[in-house]
Amino acid sequence: MSTPSSSNVSAPQQQQQPQQQHLEQFRLNPEEELRVEASTPVTLTLLDGGTAEIFGTELAVGRAYSFSHQNLAVFSWHGCTIEVRGDPVHVYKASDTPMPTYANIHFALETMREQAESSGSLGPRLVICGPVDSGKSSLSSILLGYATKRGRRPLFVDLDIGQGTISCPGVLAASVVDQPADVEDGLRVSAPLAYYFGHVSPTENPRRFRGLVEKLVAGIEARMAHDPVVRCSGLICNTMGWVDDLGYELLVHTCKSLQATSVVVIDHDRLYTDLDRHLNGPLAADPPPQPASAPSPVALIKVPKSGGVVSRPTAFRRSARFSRIRTYFHGPRDTYSPARGNLKFDEIRLFRIWGGKEAPRSALPLGAAPTFDTTRLLEVGPGPDCLNSLVAVVYARSEEDLPTANVAGFLHIVQVDLTTKTLAYLSPMAGPLPSKFLIMGSLKWIEQ
Repeated sequence: MSTPSSSNVSAPQQQQQPQQQHLEQFRLNPEEELRVEASTPVTLTLLDGGTAEIFGTELAVGRAYSFSHQNLAVFSWHGCTIEVRGDPVHVYKASDTPMPTYANIHFALETMREQAESSGSLGPRLVICGPVDSGKSSLSSILLGYATKRGRRPLFVDLDIGQGTISCPGVLAASVVDQPADVEDGLRVSAPLAYYFGHVSPTENPRRFRGLVEKLVAGIEARMAHDPVVRCSGLICNTMGWVDDLGYELLVHTCKSLQATSVVVIDHDRLYTDLDRHLNGPLAADPPPQPASAPSPVALIKVPKSGGVVSRPTAFRRSARFSRIRTYFHGPRDTYSPARGNLKFDEIRLFRIWGGKEAPRSALPLGAAPTFDTTRLLEVGPGPDCLNSLVAVVYARSEEDLPTANVAGFLHIVQVDLTTKTLAYLSPMAGPLPSKFLIMGSLKWIEQ
């Protein structure tokens, strides 16, 4: 195509300039942070020789970092100048930051790692808990980043099935972390141990949730047994934000299953007290029993919530969940092109994860127990209800392996043809599937 001559361009078009973005500089004193709430694209740049970090990852001087639809805090230990380009919803400096407290937690963990390294024992096992929108994921990222900068390789355990930091939403996962999270793209992991729960709330199948936690712990123990660096580095576990009723019961089960040595409670006095009773007090022997080899007592650490944490409405959470699924297939900045493939119905075996409330025991005859096993997967024929589903491909050799089979990857079902009996799907990579066993839960996604 030829370039238009200047005679074909009107004067107003020649004079048109790109819209000027708002630009502002902020000078941070030592141990201050800049809080930014961005709903449109915003660019941050560290200008001088000072130091700054975002959730445990240091910023490079002079490099422009881009963010959108994100809340973040730029913290400086020694002071710096930050340039903000764009139109954030809010941007302000704050000195009431919990970062010194978080640093003290890191130093305590590092002392435990050094002791484990010298004695050949297990490293620290930290569980981070608190209500929704309390900053659990941010603290996890900070502590993982600080650990990797000391040459450690901790295991990150992600049980927040509504968010899916390691893999996709609906997944319980663990992975070794050997480098700080990317400032723009987030945590970078490879070969995670992942199990598909299939829902974004444990109420859909609490028995399966407990079973997958125990299976995940078994895999963690095996990994630590074969890697002394990971063993002494320990683990950091991020939990879901539901801390009442069943959510609390599952949290206690998680702490005991992981043999937690320390538990951080963010901004919740009652949760702190209740956990102390169940983990160290008279209720500590409740099932599942804590193994005799587990350190006792469990150290409970209460920390304040950062003033920069913003409550997110349900619609925002749903949007963030869909964004996470999109990132899985298209990459953090839409840099990947997912492969499209087709499967004949007779080439696969599709199973559905049980979902829905279990019948209360009060509805059963006196002394009777439920006979239906909600941890069992039900084989179903591919049909219209598969459309737009997020389907896990699992490493399984037989149907018996399915309930606790490790996830190989995910497919997005984009078309179901009952005439030709085929499924069309998107996959993050081309090539044959590693297994014919597929698992479907309640998660659906419509690509925009």
